[in-house]
Amino acid sequence: CKLRRESTDLEDMFIAHIGGMDTLARGLRGAARLVQDGAVLGNLDERYKSWNGEFAAKVAAGKATLEELEAYAKAK
Repeated sequence: CKLRRESTDLEDMFIAHIGGMDTLARGLRGAARLVQDGAVLGNLDERYKSWNGEFAAKVAAGKATLEELEAYAKAK
């Protein structure tokens, strides 16, 4: 649509919608490339790698105390 004012002209709305769809398609292609390259899973694995240990299993099972969580947070 036209800058600084609303345009109800059919041609302007048509062009604006095409531009929006192009932007959406470009973002989708970029996201698909990140998934295919393994960048997303690699980043997630790196971020949460500390949750594969013994303490994480204890937390997930609901058996960790608040004091243990505090000590773990302070140590990190």
